[in-house]
Amino acid sequence: MTDAPEMSLGRAQNTIAIQAARIATLEARVDALTVALCDAASQLDGKPDYHDEGMGCGLEDRNINDRYEAMAFGWEEAMERVYSEHVNGAVEALTAAISPPTDHNERGEYASARANNE
Repeated sequence: MTDAPEMSLGRAQNTIAIQAARIATLEARVDALTVALCDAASQLDGKPDYHDEGMGCGLEDRNINDRYEAMAFGWEEAMERVYSEHVNGAVEALTAAISPPTDHNERGEYASARANNE
């Protein structure tokens, strides 16, 4: 005879159901993260088109005659455009995806898993 208490069949089935619900929740989370990563990667793919007409625009308006000042202005404008067209969307998608779910209790059980076992 062992000192360990025997687990009843009903308790064992309940434990298995809880673990299955946790696994299902984690699988759904992995799927959502995979979709978010693919979305972010697609937003980061590519580069803005080069616009001949737009290059140099704004230099005269800002009275920029120094080539280094012009270079700095061009760099800032280019980075602003790249971030607005590519990086910001990817960051938003990833931030939303990697934020931890808020529907869990102190033991890490998610509300969806608990609801399936009640």
